[in-house]
Amino acid sequence: MLRTRRPWFTPKKSPHHAQGHTNRPARHWLVEPGIDSVTRLGRGVAARADDYEERRKFEESIGAKAPPPPTRHRLAKDRLADLMATATALELTKANKHGVLVLKTPLPSTVELFDRFVPTPWSRLRPVRKSPR
Repeated sequence: MLRTRRPWFTPKKSPHHAQGHTNRPARHWLVEPGIDSVTRLGRGVAARADDYEERRKFEESIGAKAPPPPTRHRLAKDRLADLMATATALELTKANKHGVLVLKTPLPSTVELFDRFVPTPWSRLRPVRKSPR
């Protein structure tokens, strides 16, 4: 008779309402209906710039070096510089108070995106009315 053993460690499953929410608000923000094409383009550039910024931080933390010249692979800082140059050409950037070019449409924080696009269990509750005393 074959006996199976229970593993010593079983990863705790996340609740069903928390699964798959990691990128959902950002996806909704990118393809939100009713926005014009320039706003949609600006949001796409903002999402890509945020991704390149996270990659740049990681590459900096591990001390990544640029690959040899005859290759199409580049570091995230170079990709981010090219993306910002393209965004400037498309008039999607503005100068901040320090004179540095930033995107006109920045990527909202995760909390802001969740508040805007993910309904919470308590959002379906009706407000409790206080009775007059």
